[in-house]
Amino acid sequence: VDMAVGKMGVCKENVISIGDSLVDKQMSDNGGIRFYGAIWDSKDKDVLCNGDSISSPLEIISVMFNHKEQ
Repeated sequence: VDMAVGKMGVCKENVISIGDSLVDKQMSDNGGIRFYGAIWDSKDKDVLCNGDSISSPLEIISVMFNHKEQ
């Protein structure tokens, strides 16, 4: 994660991760990246709903704009 973020030339605080599995969440957590669970067709929906989550692909746009303002 650090190498990828470094190559992009951004700070971790400006990066979000969106995924549909516990592995995606764990990788984001381990790398210190804010994670959003994509729950619309996830087999891990019950667990991903416990944190920040999005229920449709259209919500990604809102998450991106809200994250940028923080």
